[in-house]
Amino acid sequence: MNLQEEITEFKLSVELNQIVHTFHNGKYNDTVREVYDALLSLNVGVNNVEKMVRTVFEKLGGLKVERLPKRTFSEIMLVEAKALAQMQAAEAMLTSECNTLHTDGTKRGGHEFGGVQAESGLKLWEQNILESVDCSSFFSPSCCDFIRASTKLCVPGADEKSGYAGCRALGIVNKLLTGPLWRIIENVDHILVLNDIWLVFKNSIELLSKDASELIEGKVFYPEFTKKDEVFNSLFINNDLDEELNLLTIEALQIILMNFFIIIETQLSDCLPSSIFNENTEGVNKDLRVESTTVGTTNIVSERAFAYLDRLRRIKPNDNTVAVEGIILFSNNKTLRWLDDMNVEIKEIFKIAREKTPEIIKQFRKRKEEFKKNHMILLKQRKEEKERKSLKKQEEVKALTIEIQKHGGLWLNLKD
Repeated sequence: MNLQEEITEFKLSVELNQIVHTFHNGKYNDTVREVYDALLSLNVGVNNVEKMVRTVFEKLGGLKVERLPKRTFSEIMLVEAKALAQMQAAEAMLTSECNTLHTDGTKRGGHEFGGVQAESGLKLWEQNILESVDCSSFFSPSCCDFIRASTKLCVPGADEKSGYAGCRALGIVNKLLTGPLWRIIENVDHILVLNDIWLVFKNSIELLSKDASELIEGKVFYPEFTKKDEVFNSLFINNDLDEELNLLTIEALQIILMNFFIIIETQLSDCLPSSIFNENTEGVNKDLRVESTTVGTTNIVSERAFAYLDRLRRIKPNDNTVAVEGIILFSNNKTLRWLDDMNVEIKEIFKIAREKTPEIIKQFRKRKEEFKKNHMILLKQRKEEKERKSLKKQEEVKALTIEIQKHGGLWLNLKD
């Protein structure tokens, strides 16, 4: 081989290395599928993902790209993303102990959505609660006008001061009771620790619902978790100057706290003494603390998923349910990170996902038809119930008419 041939071969090799190969044996390779899964979970539209991938390769890397998947493939990749996330969840549950299944539901635009989250022992908890450092920047002087107008409009016989008292009572409850309690809930290591906290809170609420004067005076019940800021100070400033406002605030506080007490007794009955989830109850499972290790202390995980659902429905109104499920699962489960950390052959995972995709689509269509069928049955039942009530009413009117006729018919004037 002479020098010229070597130069030609080198140029050809360089040109080949500048081309990104994406298609092999009649299908796109796993790297392409992983990239599409990641971009789609980051809310890149199915119409734009191809353009984005090609632009990055050509502009940043100076590389040419072979064929890339179009819109139809991108839509299918959302289903594959869901399959990958489901496999990740299954693996986490199988390799962990004391798994907790967290269920919740919500209604959006006439549709009902259910959320199921599995809390496993391998889960890494992340705290991403954002707090505003400057509350006063969100305050507007027009709030006073709004309180005054809404009080007079919505409550017959009420005045401006009663509106102030109600708003002040809500602020006091937040600053002295519910706000600190929420921070305690976020910081406890185990949900059973909350049992004693709930009992103390319940007893305190019971006393305060009868006499809330301590709250007006600004008594702090949870010093380590109470935030004293500008809002806190404004609730108790000039406390002795307006006795009428204080009396109205105390009345509002006692009404609010009485409702709190009723809710605690009903909703948290299983956590109070002599109940099934209280360790001090005789006969309760001794392994209860171990078995409930992964039980969440809040429902933040499900509310975050529903908030993401709302956002997706706003920015992607045309996406079907299975596509939205794929985005939420792949994103919330951090499936891309799971793929990066895998020790097994990644190709096998994508092969399983490809094989599961048609079945997932089939199940989705079947589920959609079942929903439609059940909805039609429900509409039919409501129509029949409405007709039944209407017929019953007609029969009652007819029976009354016959009875009236027996007594001389309807009275049409004073003489009758």
